[in-house]
Parts: sequence; structure tokens; C-alpha cells
Amino acid sequence: VWPTVNKLQIFNNLKLSQDVPSSLKRRIMQIVNNNNETVDLLSKMFTLDPFKRLNSEQILEHDFFWTPPVPSENLHSAISLAAAFIHEQPPNSFEINAIKIAKAQSSKTVNETCMYPSRIF
Repeated sequence: VWPTVNKLQIFNNLKLSQDVPSSLKRRIMQIVNNNNETVDLLSKMFTLDPFKRLNSEQILEHDFFWTPPVPSENLHSAISLAAAFIHEQPPNSFEINAIKIAKAQSSKTVNETCMYPSRIF
């Protein structure tokens, strides 16, 4: 996994399969429509070896944030909204219908006004 992982107490109690290739990049590719900058950033953020993993400064300097199309200007509010949804109770059927309608309307607006709807957060 990484050179010093055996120093972690819990690691010695685990029985892990050996030489299993990571499916992370393949799974990310399916989600982000084969966007190379996104895949590169996420795979470097989720690297198991903490000495090879990106720190916050390196993440913000990554090409993902500087290659067109740049993330939406309201990224902070979008992240806050997503975080709020994560901590809420499951929506009822009325809320589910409202969410479906809102998504349909917002995706229509995004597709009409933006060349890269998959990169808007």
C-alpha cells in the first residue's frame, strides 16, 4: 500500500488481497465523462500513501481549477447546498417531485447557456 503503512496498529490486523489493481480511475472516468483533469485531481486526492497525496495548496493549484471551463463562480454556495442536503433526512414524495422539477429546469437552463454543463457545480 505504502512503505510505512505497517506501522499503523490496525494494518497488521487486516487481511488484504495482494496486487489488486485500483478501480478508482475507471470509476471516476464513468462519473465525470472522461474529463482528464477531474480524474487526475481526484485520483491524486484519494491516493492512499499520505506522502504522495496532494495537500490543500497543491489541490488549489491543480490544472482542474485553471483549465477552461473553470468551475462555476458560485462554487462555494453549491458546495454549501450539497453539504446541507447530505445532512438532511430523506425527502418525502413531495420534495422528490420538487427536486426532479428543479433539476429538469436547471439542466435546461445550463444546457442552453453553457457549453460545459458537466463542469458546473
